[in-house]
Amino acid sequence: MKGMLKQIDPKLLTFITTHTCTSACAGCCFACSPKKRGSLSSAFMKGIVSRVASSMPSIKVVVFTGGECTLLEDELFDTIAHCTRHGLNTRIVSNGHWAIDDGTRARTVGQIASTALTEINFSTGAEHQKFVPMSAIAKAITDCAKIPTIRAIAVNMEAHIDSEKPNERLMHELKLLNDTDSMAQLQNKLLLLNSPWMGAYRSNELSAGQINTRHCDNLFTGIHINPEQQLLACCGLSSEHIPFLKLGRVADDGSNLLSLYRRQYNDLLKLWLYTEGPTKMLKFCGAEHPMNTHVCEDCLNLLLNERYLKRMMGIGSDKANSILLNYGLKAEQQAKAHPNGQ
Repeated sequence: MKGMLKQIDPKLLTFITTHTCTSACAGCCFACSPKKRGSLSSAFMKGIVSRVASSMPSIKVVVFTGGECTLLEDELFDTIAHCTRHGLNTRIVSNGHWAIDDGTRARTVGQIASTALTEINFSTGAEHQKFVPMSAIAKAITDCAKIPTIRAIAVNMEAHIDSEKPNERLMHELKLLNDTDSMAQLQNKLLLLNSPWMGAYRSNELSAGQINTRHCDNLFTGIHINPEQQLLACCGLSSEHIPFLKLGRVADDGSNLLSLYRRQYNDLLKLWLYTEGPTKMLKFCGAEHPMNTHVCEDCLNLLLNERYLKRMMGIGSDKANSILLNYGLKAEQQAKAHPNGQ
């Protein structure tokens, strides 16, 4: 099948650096907590970055997430600097715990600045604020906005049904720290995002307006490696719970990375997920789709159900050919939309 298909140029390299976190949010989708151990080494990540830079030129951005990636300290910042030397853009995703203490914040901001990081994302919301107050996030944003190389600061807010206007709360905290001119400059970099909160296995609280019934754009478009050096087919909220999305262990020297990535194109089920998405596939399998689920929860429900898997594996040639045709059309559209892999 591989020789027949147009392969998609991956755009991101994502290191899920650790499942250790300073916070212990109830129902964390990756089940991260201070009790978790294990992380990717700087030597391993640098080796992968060098390999990707030479063999996958479509990848322009390297993302460091977790858990809490800043717990890797020098291992993280050395790797970011290595990416910069290779001409790659870099992004870290953090809960901002290091901004609670003024001294720790100053030291961390200095380390970030020394690496020429290009983007930082903060995760916050009702669960996160039990461990990191909004005032600390505002201080972190204010300091990071002054770093010249940082072009974007995204804040990902948990969207709970009972959330009390977290965007307004953050803007209030920022205005306490910044004068009018500083706020104007800061807002040129700031992006506020609201994402449905999905627990480890069930969301239970999403409104119908938050349902994503589209195809899945996460597959094939990135290289995602977890703390066990496993290559993941996606970095969605349920990826660590679904064996089908784990593609194999990346060798210490990264020598099998490209072959593991390319092997996905032999899997009709992954092509189906990419073109139609798990919600439509659930309906194909005869599931009664509830009106309150996250698309990643749909994927979880689909791929951990033996009856649905048997139904999908039993499709005829007409359906299989339709999936292949739809994949080809979508891959072609993606190539035209992103001619340089950007």
